[in-house]
Amino acid sequence: MEQSDTERIRLRAYEIWEAAGRPAGKDREHWEQAQAELAAKDAYGLDREEVVAMRDGAERVEDEP
Repeated sequence: MEQSDTERIRLRAYEIWEAAGRPAGKDREHWEQAQAELAAKDAYGLDREEVVAMRDGAERVEDEP
């Protein structure tokens, strides 16, 4: 069964919240981060680490043939 977009975002936001030490009051920030990560993954086929690296200012490096 395929997850809805909202469910995928909710699960990823929860992971982000847990990884951040479960801080209070960051739910909107975590939700928006999850949305951005999943949108990049869906649009460009990026994995989570690539999305985080690009968000933090790194450039994507293509594998050489």
